[in-house]
Amino acid sequence: MGAKRKQYKITGRYLNKREVVGYHMEDLDTNKSSRFSRDQVAFLAGRGQIVNCEAQIYKDKVLYRGIGCSLDDLPSKQVTEDTEEV
Repeated sequence: MGAKRKQYKITGRYLNKREVVGYHMEDLDTNKSSRFSRDQVAFLAGRGQIVNCEAQIYKDKVLYRGIGCSLDDLPSKQVTEDTEEV
């Protein structure tokens, strides 16, 4: 049997104007949190590693659906696109 995969929880969103450019996620094993890009979130959601989100492909776009919560209701922070870390 393989190693246990890390589990994450989305706790916030990073916006550039109205577009979501990333998510703030907490590692449930270590309680450390950091910023993840939309691509990283899509990869982790596809592997079932995010406990409160699942990903869906619709018309060549990845859509995120909250599980037990609305991702739109999570705290958000405005950033510029070229911001690496906040």
